[in-house]
Amino acid sequence: MPHRVPGQGSSRLPWGKKTWIIPVCLFLLPLNSAFSLPDPHAVTKKIEESARDLREKGPGMQALADWHEAWDEAEKAIEAARTDGAPRYAPEQYAEAMELIERAKGYAGQRSYLKAKYLALQATQTAHAARESARRIRSEKMDETKERIDSLGRRITGLEKRGETLSPEQQRELDELLLAWKDLYHALALEEFDAIDTLIPEIEKRLEAFAVETTPTKEP
Repeated sequence: MPHRVPGQGSSRLPWGKKTWIIPVCLFLLPLNSAFSLPDPHAVTKKIEESARDLREKGPGMQALADWHEAWDEAEKAIEAARTDGAPRYAPEQYAEAMELIERAKGYAGQRSYLKAKYLALQATQTAHAARESARRIRSEKMDETKERIDSLGRRITGLEKRGETLSPEQQRELDELLLAWKDLYHALALEEFDAIDTLIPEIEKRLEAFAVETTPTKEP
């Protein structure tokens, strides 16, 4: 049996315990035959990118993306409803849409994205309904009020025919009634329905008094 020099190691590795070193070394050798180790930063970056890709493709990230899309649609629908006067003409439906989206945000904060998405979709539908209701109610209110103002104008126009027999004071009152009537159209353009509802009865009362005052007295 040959003698070994003390301190001199064997040039061969025993098989079994350290055979894993061979494939590791082969993995570390670059394919371009350069004997330099891979850049650790590049390896780390590659691992992080792979992990991120896996997370983004996971069901949790898909649910999050769906929630954000539903949230965006709900916000747009609520804004459109607000622009068309839903807070004024359909306040209950508009308030319900706002409540739904707030609840959705609460669930999203708890990472319950499926529930958040469902509530956001409900908020979108409710906001659309509020918008349609507001547009219909507003249109009906505008038409109804305009007809009242038009009717008032026809009465005033009829009184203008008495202009030749009016005194200066009566003519001044008629001119003021005409101005008050025209102001109602400006209020209508601004949708000041409460003010119009107050002003029309006042003008009608003045018209009735004016009509009585300017009605010619029949000779007996």
